[in-house]
Amino acid sequence: MPKIADVAGGGRHAVPYLLAAVGRPLEWDHVTPFYGRTQIVKGAAYSYYEFASQELLNDEEWRRRLPSETRPARIRPYLSEAVLSCPPRDPF
Repeated sequence: MPKIADVAGGGRHAVPYLLAAVGRPLEWDHVTPFYGRTQIVKGAAYSYYEFASQELLNDEEWRRRLPSETRPARIRPYLSEAVLSCPPRDPF
């Protein structure tokens, strides 16, 4: 799923490039009303990254670089490093 796109830059004098990308999906937990009670629902959300780079990256290069990248500072307060769900168990 990780994808990257060139957003701005690259003109005659516009270096570095501004790149925007999505990484691996994040777990999204939400408490919602359900028939008069509350229920926790789980879903997925895109992980967002943006950064300046001296070179353009393709999706394969982005996937290799992804583990070392950090998300924008304005997004970090909304994320938790805690693992909220257990991985699926092997039924056999």
